[in-house]
Amino acid sequence: MKLSNILGYLGLIILAGVAAVWAAHLYRKYRFKYLLYLLVAILFSFCFGFLSVIGSYMALEALAGQATPAPALETMRLLFNLMAIPLATGASFAFILMVCDILRLRFTAAAKAAYFTVHGAAFVAYAYAANGFINASATETLVVAENIMLFFSFVMIGLPALMALLLVLRSDRIEDPKLRKTLLIFAGLFFAGFVARFALVNLLPVSRFTCFSHPLLEFLAPWPPLLVLGLFLERHYEVEVKPERPATARGLEELFERFSISPREREVVRLLLGGKGNRDIERELFISLKTVKTHVYNVYKKMGVKSRWQLARLVEAGAAEAAPAEASESRPTVH
Repeated sequence: MKLSNILGYLGLIILAGVAAVWAAHLYRKYRFKYLLYLLVAILFSFCFGFLSVIGSYMALEALAGQATPAPALETMRLLFNLMAIPLATGASFAFILMVCDILRLRFTAAAKAAYFTVHGAAFVAYAYAANGFINASATETLVVAENIMLFFSFVMIGLPALMALLLVLRSDRIEDPKLRKTLLIFAGLFFAGFVARFALVNLLPVSRFTCFSHPLLEFLAPWPPLLVLGLFLERHYEVEVKPERPATARGLEELFERFSISPREREVVRLLLGGKGNRDIERELFISLKTVKTHVYNVYKKMGVKSRWQLARLVEAGAAEAAPAEASESRPTVH
């Protein structure tokens, strides 16, 4: 097993892990449901890549030094493909759910049943053909398995690609023009990644080029769309809240009264809005970290938010409502 290959695959795994961690961070920060679906799609996709690329490589390398007959190598490849099919199914399903959530489309129970029926039938047919080859080494069953895998790959790639195209065609449903433009780029990059991976695996002959490009695409394809979406969210969905501003302070007090926020919880909210972390709040208020987390949980539950960003947006909305009233009070009376 070549050291350069091991280091290369290790680097790809690290990059994949960073992408998954960043996707998880985006979801925890903004709590948009489509970010959760994106995270699931990325995790399934990376697991599929690990199994179909790295796992099969390591297995074949382990057999390379032995006098292994060709049918045994084909059997190994069939088994890895069989294990990878459910992962690919989960990745494409999560991506479809993501697009439906962005466009506010309903993915009906009948559509979900049809999706899993098609994928389940392809999985069973592939398993049956693979079993025929393993038991009898029949070349015709290997051909059948290859054709089934080609069909499955087309479905696995085709459905998410169509959903990416649908995101482009129905982008008028997205009200924010900047978000609309970002999601169009996001969909285009995902579509290109799907098509490139399908072409490399199923259409192009195996060569030195595909041996390098296939692993790279499997692990790096999610990065460009994730970068586009993540950088947009980090730049345009940040809310700078200054609790000391008169309008903000007034809006905060109204929110505190409306949601029955206790005095201690009010202190925690002001520190959260000031950019303090849980450890900082623990030191500032001389309370335990567990108590801080309890206060944060209670505040979120009372105010109906799930993250600091949503809390900041709620406070900004309250400040915007308080600002006109404050301006009218400060305007001189004309006699």
